[in-house]
Order: sequence, then structure tokens, then C-alpha cells
Amino acid sequence: MSQLNSDCFSEIFEHIDDKVTLHSCLLVNRHWCKILVKILWRDVWNYNTLITCLPKESKEILYEKGIIISTSTPIFNYVTYCKILSDYHIKNGIERLLKNQQNILSSSSSLNNDNNNNNNNNNNIYNIIANEIYKMFMKQSSLKILGFESHFQNINFTSYPGAFECLKNLTDLHCRSNIYSEFFYHLSQICQNIQLLSIEFEMKISNGLLELISVQKNLKYLELNIWEYFEDLIPLLFNLPNTLIKLELNGGENLSIPLLFIEKFINLRELVLSLDGFLDFDKFQYSTTFPNLQILKFKCACPSYDLLIKFLENNGKNLRELYVDIVYDFSDDDNSLNLIIAKFCPNIRKFSSIYLYDLETLKDIFNNCQYLESLRINCDRCSNRKLLFDFIVKYSPKNFFELKLYDNPDIIKSNQEISLCFHCGEEDFPYHHCNEEDDDNNNNNNSNTNYYDLESESQEAAYEFFFKSWANRIPQKPISLIITTDYDLTENMKILIEKYSKLGVIKDFMISNNYYDDDDDDFYF
Repeated sequence: MSQLNSDCFSEIFEHIDDKVTLHSCLLVNRHWCKILVKILWRDVWNYNTLITCLPKESKEILYEKGIIISTSTPIFNYVTYCKILSDYHIKNGIERLLKNQQNILSSSSSLNNDNNNNNNNNNNIYNIIANEIYKMFMKQSSLKILGFESHFQNINFTSYPGAFECLKNLTDLHCRSNIYSEFFYHLSQICQNIQLLSIEFEMKISNGLLELISVQKNLKYLELNIWEYFEDLIPLLFNLPNTLIKLELNGGENLSIPLLFIEKFINLRELVLSLDGFLDFDKFQYSTTFPNLQILKFKCACPSYDLLIKFLENNGKNLRELYVDIVYDFSDDDNSLNLIIAKFCPNIRKFSSIYLYDLETLKDIFNNCQYLESLRINCDRCSNRKLLFDFIVKYSPKNFFELKLYDNPDIIKSNQEISLCFHCGEEDFPYHHCNEEDDDNNNNNNSNTNYYDLESESQEAAYEFFFKSWANRIPQKPISLIITTDYDLTENMKILIEKYSKLGVIKDFMISNNYYDDDDDDFYF
């Protein structure tokens, strides 16, 4: 293994997503240490260590302010390895540094007991330290990802010596809309190949931001966080470049944003809308199609079912993922949506948020969506978990491997009387009449299928039935099971999961209490 060259080791270490393991490898030998430091310091690992990399003149400036920094030279010049920089993390790093400088805080408080003066003094110290850090980065680093929310005043680092070389390869920018225009103007002269832009909107949009967006040649990923509507939004939205392949739009409560600007992004592969209102969404049903759309997510609410169904009719053929968040309207339209998925989304791999109104609809989805790998089911109306599991084992496609069960306790409480008939799979209301049940009674036919309601049998029995059945399924891929609930696992369930994990039936098992979010990667910095 010692004969492997640096590139081979680097490739191996890049695939280890565990900083604790990587840190332990630092101590193996100097060769490994050199390779790993470049990986671990891609994002600033320790700001106390980073500050020791400051040049002599910067340390002298801080010393004059009473901030004592080690004069010893670190083993590596860590700043040269950094590719990610965030002013938020710089601020936190400075806070930790000052906590260790108790003499600074005590001397500041002894000079003046006025809290406002102390705050101003501390803010001034923050800015001085941050300024020296930015000067060092501009001279020595080559950044790929920059987060800047203007936590510091009067630090126009984009004009510092070396800024062009440091920022010319920037690919990701996370910022606020109201940052001073000079920041954006300087960036627009340096960076024309930003690929990912995430903007947190305030009630003002800097003219420099419009300039920066207009010069981008290859903008692919855009996240807009808009919490209040204001008129200046419209020019920006309708002047975005049409090179986007992913758009994420997050809005505040009761916020309606005109969505017609989206129609120009015909190359979209992923559309994520986290909104309460869908103004102009109806216009998409007439002429707009997104032939490359593969991922569609509604993470807060969704359009009316009529509009959504028409949208899927036009754009569902190539969809790989569909996420529809919680909808509290239990109407027949919910079931028609499931039927539309089965009809218009034949290539879907991941479907999140199906409501069970009858299991035949679930069977239709399984039969028509043969590439389906992952399914999230809202179990608010399904008390017979064993019947559900039996359908999944029997009818899910051969590549199916992930099941997410969503139990919202608020809804369960209001629907606890509802269960599914074990003969036909439809809702078993008090006056439900099932012809198959009559046939069974008349013929005195004892079915070999052991269906039962979970009120009379334990949860553990239902899950053991599922795991046993899944183990005997052909073809059998290890199942990942994620349950969203407020309930804790019983000891018997823990034993059961451990047993079938060791047997290779369960790949992953997780309990989550996060009802209102998807578990996929997002843009956040």
C-alpha cells in the first residue's frame, strides 16, 4: 500500500465522508498528512489555527489592539488549501477567538462600563480581525465557494490586492440582495462563470446584483429565498439567464409570487417550489413544457390538483422524482393524483407523499411505474399496516428498495376510526359493504392470507411479517425503511431491526420526527 502514489491516496481519501476517520489518518505518516490536510482544509477547519497563518504585519496590527496570537509558524500554510469561505463562519471563529482572549474583554469593560460603547468597541475589533483574514485570503487562496451576508462593515475585500486571482474561479456564491453595490460590481468584473447562486432577499435589491447576474455565462443553479413581496423583484425575476437547470424558490407565509418568469427556463431539470401561493401557475398548462424536467418538488403546498394534473400530463414523462408535501384536503382529487402518476409518470424513480385511499391505486402505481425505487406513503388513513406491507412485497417493482412511512399524529388523531378493508383494500367505514366478504362467508373459504388490524395485533408483528416477506421476495434488495412519527421504538422493535439488519434484509432503518421537510441535499451554505 505504501507503493501507491499521491493521486491514488487522494482519490481514496476523497471518498471517505467521515472527518473523524480522516483525522486519524493524519497521524499515519507525513505523506498521508500532506494529502489529507489539503482535503480537510478545503473548508476552514479551525479558525484559531487559521489566524496563526496571518502574516507578521497583520499579527502586529492585532497585537496593538491587545489581541495576542502565537508568533510560531504553523506546519502548513493552511489558507492556501481553503476553497470555501463564509463571513458567517468567520464571525463565529472571531467570537471563539475573543472568548479565549479574556484580557481583551476585561480591559474593554474596564475602560467603559457603558454597554453601547462596549458593543461598538467589540464590533470594531471584529472588523479589524475580519479585515486581516480577508486580506490574507485574497493574497494566498483560490476560492471556489463564497458566502457573504455583510456581517462586517466597510470591508470591501473584492478590491484588495490579489482579489482577482483569488475569486476568478468562483463557482458558488451565497449572498443577500441588499449588499453594497461595489461588492457586486467588483465581482461582475472578476466572475462570469458562477454556476450556483443563492440569494437571501431583503426589502432592497442592490443595482450591483442585477449587474452581476447579467454577466453570468453559465449560471445553472439558482436558489431564491423571498420572504416578502416588493416591486423590485419583478425586473430581477424576468431578467434571469435562461441557462438554469435547477431553480429553487422559497417564499414566506401567504406570499404569492408571479411564476410566469419560470417558463423561459426550458432546460430545467429540477424545479423546487416552497410557496403558499401559485400565481400564474395555470398558464403553464397551455403552452409551456419542460422536456428535460426530472425532479419536481412542492415542499410547502402544491397547486390545485387540476393544475398539477395538467402540468404532469405535459411534463411527467421524464420525471424521475416527485415530492408533494402535506395536503390536508382529504378529497377524491387526492386519489386521482395517484392515478395520474401511474398514467403520466412511467419513468419515476422516487415518489414522495402518496395518500392511500385504496390499495388498488397503489398497485396501479407499482404496475405502471416499473422503475420506482423509493416511495413515501402518508399512512394517516391506513391503520392496517400488515395489509399495506403485503401489497408492497407482492407488487412493488424489482428495483424498489426504499420505503418511507409518514405518520402525522395530528391527523391520525382525527382519523383514527378509519381503516382499510382486508378483502378489497378500500376504506372500511362502519357501513362498508364488500362483495368479496360475502363470497367468503357463503363459501366458508378460509383464506391463507393473514391480514389483521393493528388495533388487535402489535406493531412488532406487522413489521416482522414485512421483514420475513421481504427476505423471501425475488428479486430481493435490502430494504431501507424510514418512519416519520413522534413515537419511540420499543425494545422489541429494536431487537427485530437488529436481527434483520444482520440477516441483510434491512439496509437502513431510521425514525424521524421531521414532518415538514424532505431529506435531500439542498443549496444551503
